[in-house]
Amino acid sequence: MVANSKRWVDDLVLCLYLPVVIVAGASISIPLWDWANAAGGDIAHELTRKGPARFTRRITMVLAFLLLPLALRALRWEGWRDSGWQHAAGISAARRDGLTGLIHGLIIMTILFATALIIGTRIWNISVTGGELALSTFTFLIGALVVGILEETIARGILFRLLIQRWRPISVIVIVSIVFAWLHFLAAEPTAYEAGPYLQRVSNVLVSSSTGFLRIPHAMVEMTNLALFSVLLSLMYLKSGSIWLAAGFHAGVVYIKRLNGIVADSVKDHEQALFLGVSSDFTDGWFCAILLSLLIIWFIQKQKALSIHAA
Repeated sequence: MVANSKRWVDDLVLCLYLPVVIVAGASISIPLWDWANAAGGDIAHELTRKGPARFTRRITMVLAFLLLPLALRALRWEGWRDSGWQHAAGISAARRDGLTGLIHGLIIMTILFATALIIGTRIWNISVTGGELALSTFTFLIGALVVGILEETIARGILFRLLIQRWRPISVIVIVSIVFAWLHFLAAEPTAYEAGPYLQRVSNVLVSSSTGFLRIPHAMVEMTNLALFSVLLSLMYLKSGSIWLAAGFHAGVVYIKRLNGIVADSVKDHEQALFLGVSSDFTDGWFCAILLSLLIIWFIQKQKALSIHAA
């Protein structure tokens, strides 16, 4: 009975974590925004120069970090060694998974990049010198590996891995993917911060933030791609039993995305812009969604084949 009660409390903490963080972020950021604008000075200018929505996001991220120990405690996290990096088949298999993931990420992004260049939704325009490009080729790879490792350690190695130990994996995949996509558009309009009763302003910011995707053209295709990306990374973890594969894939995607940003420009008025996408990560095009869907289907079928073979 005590164990069931504790499980119920932990589940409640996990379910309330994100809503509490978002509401608290809006509630705290409004008076801090007013104070920073009134105070003036270099520090205040630096904090407010990108607008109130970015300011609220920063406050919300700080609160998410400060409250994260509560969620990790509810998940029964045992520390950094409990982060999904241990591979059942040993370190050689883990490294092989990491390299395989990296190659898959490079391939899918290269296909998107090459297609965009051929069709014309992006055009060559190297914005740096030859020396800077050579240096960027190396530094971007290091940065991509860092991003892949850090983000997958937190997202898949800790949160997702521990969540599927409590709830059904398919439910966790769907919910996490939808929330992941939605959070990318969590930004309120500047008018939501205008003077008025405090609670009304908080409500305006929360409503405006929650519906931010409605104000962005073609937001649904971007949300679809982001959700599919999250699904694919989660399936990679389930397939391999560790985060090496997902971290490698994530790094490959980030690497080509960053290179794309300095060697090509978008042609936003191209007739195939919505299908192929024009951004450096191609999440604004349906072609990316098609490729991600095919990869997801391939991973699912491969997993089924392995299960049948094992049986």
